[in-house]
Amino acid sequence: MIPSGLLHHFEAIQSLTFRHAPILEQLVLCDFITEGHFGRHLRRMREIYAQRLLVLLEEAHPRLAGLLEISNIEAGLQTVGWLRAGINAESAATAAAQRNVDVTPLGRYTLGRAVPQGLQLGFAALDAKEIRRGVRELAIAQEDERKAIHRGPHKSRH
Repeated sequence: MIPSGLLHHFEAIQSLTFRHAPILEQLVLCDFITEGHFGRHLRRMREIYAQRLLVLLEEAHPRLAGLLEISNIEAGLQTVGWLRAGINAESAATAAAQRNVDVTPLGRYTLGRAVPQGLQLGFAALDAKEIRRGVRELAIAQEDERKAIHRGPHKSRH
């Protein structure tokens, strides 16, 4: 702990010390960019993410039809799945988590405002095999949720 009488001096030293990124790292980054490595990396990652999105869309279309509609996107790391069949996003996420699929209800990103029932679906960090597994498990979880809704609140889900 710094004595209160010296705190101002330590804050000034820290401000001067960390004002700019270290020169060596700046030089390395400059070379990385000017030699084209960063551009190549971006192109390669865009191709990988586009392939993963394609796998997601190809798997989701037949398996999640009537349960979840994937938003049309052309690029990115994640997309939105709009829930159908009266499925609640929180219970959909809970059911997915029980099948080891990580999705986030869109309502978690709002404060006091109602949003349509949907899930954030990430795909960029997953390989094609894991995306296929995730869609398969998500479809099972959402179908179970749809069936639970049709059984009604007084009947057991399991």
